[in-house]
Amino acid sequence: MTLGHEDIVRRTLRFCDRLVIAVARSPTHQKKALFSVDERLEIISEVFGDTPQVECVT
Repeated sequence: MTLGHEDIVRRTLRFCDRLVIAVARSPTHQKKALFSVDERLEIISEVFGDTPQVECVT
């Protein structure tokens, strides 16, 4: 999650009551991700944990 991602989410919340962030899993993807899916979910939860309008799913 970059500051740009965070900015996009916070701006989007001005236009909607609920925002769902989908974290992708791709078993066929060749490149190893820097963070696992669980780690990415945790990062998003740390950034938006105090924002009830944001839901994160896989």
